[in-house]
Amino acid sequence: MGEKTQRTDKNWTGFALKALLIAFAGIILTVLSIASAHWIFGITSSNAVLYFVKAEDGKLKVTNDLRFDEASRLLFMVDASCVLRFFEGFATAVTHKPVLELTWNKEEGNGIIKEYRPDGTNFLIVLSRYSEQEGSPRGLFIGGDLPYGDVERWLDRSRNNTGIAFYDGSSWRHIWCSINEALTIKDLDNLSIGPWRWRYMGSRVLKSTNKEIILESIHELRIVRGSKPLHLMMRRFLSKRSGDDYILLKVELKNLADEPVYYNYSFGDEPWVGEFGNSIGDVGWTEGKVFRFEGYVSPLKYRYAGIWDRGNPEAGEPERFSNYANFIEWLDNTPTVVYFSNSFTDVDENRPLNSFDNRILNLLWLYQVLMPGESKTYTLALGMARPEPHTGLPMKPDVILSAEGS
Repeated sequence: MGEKTQRTDKNWTGFALKALLIAFAGIILTVLSIASAHWIFGITSSNAVLYFVKAEDGKLKVTNDLRFDEASRLLFMVDASCVLRFFEGFATAVTHKPVLELTWNKEEGNGIIKEYRPDGTNFLIVLSRYSEQEGSPRGLFIGGDLPYGDVERWLDRSRNNTGIAFYDGSSWRHIWCSINEALTIKDLDNLSIGPWRWRYMGSRVLKSTNKEIILESIHELRIVRGSKPLHLMMRRFLSKRSGDDYILLKVELKNLADEPVYYNYSFGDEPWVGEFGNSIGDVGWTEGKVFRFEGYVSPLKYRYAGIWDRGNPEAGEPERFSNYANFIEWLDNTPTVVYFSNSFTDVDENRPLNSFDNRILNLLWLYQVLMPGESKTYTLALGMARPEPHTGLPMKPDVILSAEGS
């Protein structure tokens, strides 16, 4: 009996070991398959979805990138984004290093950058996935929602994971919204040119590794001024490095016409820091200074400014809220004016920052001129500021320029 029992135990041990090895091999094969799909075929946690849409001509269309105007004609979808999301989290846990994931649609000119971090947090940038009344921007313009089938969109329906956002391990925090960016052409009766007015000429992924992503998009603007055309070219570079709580954005304008162009350039946002959809709790800040009223920031004395979701006693708000903050830093071509306000059109330094949904930070480059053939660049860092341990005030991370595209 004893020998038979020993043989039985050995058989069960051998069977268990084989089953364990088979299971382990299955896990490795699954991980390798997902990794191949991710790195070789470009399948990510944002596009691992097949949308079955009724096209305008009545035919069935299958796509992995649902446009906003197609959402009402969606029939059904097959979604594997949760599998890719699990894989990214698994990869960070195994390697103890962040994982950068790029989803970029070259034809449509939109995409997402996600950074999964070993501590369970996630940094997110959404590009040109929002719509305007005049049309949809294409290229490296910050703002918009995650794709309809992205599992993150279903797990958190607050829309806090739009624009630039941060997942703190338990919930998403809104950091930047869709940037309000425009050229105001002086020679065209102060015509405002928003992102949707630029003709998208294409884009390139200049670099995509687990340490850094660098993208480029090219745009053109042609407008006839009497008998002389306005012809501008714009190149945009965006980079995100692993571990950084910010992105770098460079905007390069070039005059291709035979006449000078006179313009103002504006770059601002009502970022709804902390929570999407409202500005409650938002105040302005720069180095060592908090703005509870509308006001101006000296762009020569200071090199950055931001919005802090702290609460404004001057608006009857307690100082609690999420305590998250954003920042924008001008790295070249100093703006003429930087201000906080409840409106993009005026500043009253006696008025508290108290708008429900429109407490804004705006940068203005006034009286700009481009001679024929001349180029001008605007390089910015945008991101999240964490609390300084001793004072509790927001503390901007040190910004390092990328060697490429900078």
